[in-house]
This record gives sequence, structure tokens and C-alpha cells, in this order.
Amino acid sequence: MHDGANAYLGAAECVDELRRRGKRLAILSNSARRAAATDDKLRAMGLGTFDAYVTGGECAWQLFKEDDPQYDALGHRCVVLAWPDPGDHHLFAAGLGERLTYASVDEADFVLLLGLGHVWDGVTLAAADDGGLRNLLDRGLARGIPLLCCNPDKVVVKPDGSHSPCPGTLASYYETHGGRVLYSGKPHPDVYRVCLRAMGGVPSGRVVAVGDSLHHDIAGALGCGIDSVLVTGGIHAEELGIAASSAQTAPSQRLESLYSKHLQAGGRPTYTMPAFTW
Repeated sequence: MHDGANAYLGAAECVDELRRRGKRLAILSNSARRAAATDDKLRAMGLGTFDAYVTGGECAWQLFKEDDPQYDALGHRCVVLAWPDPGDHHLFAAGLGERLTYASVDEADFVLLLGLGHVWDGVTLAAADDGGLRNLLDRGLARGIPLLCCNPDKVVVKPDGSHSPCPGTLASYYETHGGRVLYSGKPHPDVYRVCLRAMGGVPSGRVVAVGDSLHHDIAGALGCGIDSVLVTGGIHAEELGIAASSAQTAPSQRLESLYSKHLQAGGRPTYTMPAFTW
């Protein structure tokens, strides 16, 4: 729907038309921020309002509040990896400040992964490059503490078309080195459970997930048994040999190759479309 700064051509009109036709609309995002921040951001881009906003951060916040057993087991003290923005303190707001407390990696019960580049330990905000973050994770691995990742995305497409790493890259590092990782976000089931609940009981057979990532949007939809639409002009555009954010139709042979590469055997989206337009 957008590149992080601006809505893609036709996206706002598509949202308006779906709304005009009486469709219920939910945003399911891997952002580690709360739902209200997502609402504000989409409004600023002219993308209107939605019936529900469920992010990786919102899902984690709700499950902490509900004393979900998986989240209870994480403990209370966390070292926070975040983007360099005070807004990433949101998980500690509205009651979770009593549930969670900051700690250094040597004292924490778990690592809370919200973003990249900075570490919060309750006293200081310290910038850290890739090597510094991996050193911190190695210390967490040595202590055997789990990691909660509230944004499983591994890459994001920037406005200029380039790709930048996301928190999922560090979570993958932690997991492949023997660490226990709990994910809040696509394609993992908790976020779909929270999202379907937020939609007020719409039957899963009447839900379709639209997204540009086979790893997250399509795999997540397959995992929870709902239909899906792959937008081909997104993060897989280069692999498909088409221009990003364009109306080019992806060659069927390349699509099949892409499905075999990124999805479990036989997995594929229900539909494809070049861009999120009406």
C-alpha cells in the first residue's frame, strides 16, 4: 500500500472502493509499534481508516496484558533493541510498565526486539552497529535467555527501491545459533488469531489476505487457512524480472519458480495481482 513514506499510486482509491462496497478492512502489519501509530501513519498518507489495526507490537501488547502463557514465561526484565525513536517505548505504556522493566543483557530475563540500531537498558540509549548488536545477542545466547521479536520482517523496500534489513534478520541469527525465539507478527499464528478476533467474528472463509511477501503474507495466510492475494510488484519484483510498484504482469514460469523457492511444497497464493489497485 505504501513505501513507508507515500501511498502507492491507486492504493487509496482501492481502499475507498472496497469500503464503498461494504467490505470490512483490517491492517495486519509487522510493525513493532502499537495500532494507534499505524492509524496515524496511514491517515497521513491519505489511506483512510480501517476496521482494525493489528501490528506485531499490538499483538504482543495484548498477549502480555492477557497473561498469555507463552508471554508469561518470558519473565519481566528485558533488554530492548529498538529504532532510535522514543516511540518504541510504547510496549511499556498503558499498564505494561508494571509488567515489564528495563534491564541490561546481563540481568534481563529476555531480549525484546523492536527495531535495529539502538539498545535501551533503562538507563541509557546506546547506538550499536551490526557487530555491536550481534555481540549483545551472543551474550544473551550464552545466558540462555529467550528473545521476543515484534517485527519478523527481514527486509523492507525503501522509497528509492533499495532493501534495508529489519529485526527479523537478528531474530533469525538468534534462532539459528540455538536461541529460543517467540515471534509476534506474520507469518506466525498468534497475530492472525488476534487479527481475526479484532474483526468481530468474520468467518475465516470470508477473509482474504493481500500482501507482497511470500515469506510473511502468503505463508501466514496458508498457515491459518485463509485465501491470499500476492502483489507481485513488491519485494519479489526483482526476482520476477519486473519493475517494482508497476502494473507489469509477472511471467507465470517465474511465479512457479518463486513459489517453489519460498513456500512449502505445493504452497501458492490463491490469486496474484500486479499492484494494490482497483
